[in-house]
Amino acid sequence: MQTEHPWRYEILDDIGTRDSARVDIAELLWATLVKSGPEGITYKQLDQVPGLSEDIAKKRLPAWYKERRIEKNGSGSKTDPYRWFVPA
Repeated sequence: MQTEHPWRYEILDDIGTRDSARVDIAELLWATLVKSGPEGITYKQLDQVPGLSEDIAKKRLPAWYKERRIEKNGSGSKTDPYRWFVPA
């Protein structure tokens, strides 16, 4: 809610805390990876999904890859970007 001061805002309640936002982003990212199928999805494509960004993907996907939750194809270059996917 905007207050009398134009650059100051007050939080109305606990809805939308950082923890719940993280869960929602993780769920959205996971659902997008599943939907992309075996051909996978690039960082640039993830950046076009409402609610996601390339920065979010670059922080989460390598960790998920190390945990073996997801796989990737490509060399990571501009001409051969990583394509992230959920293994079958």
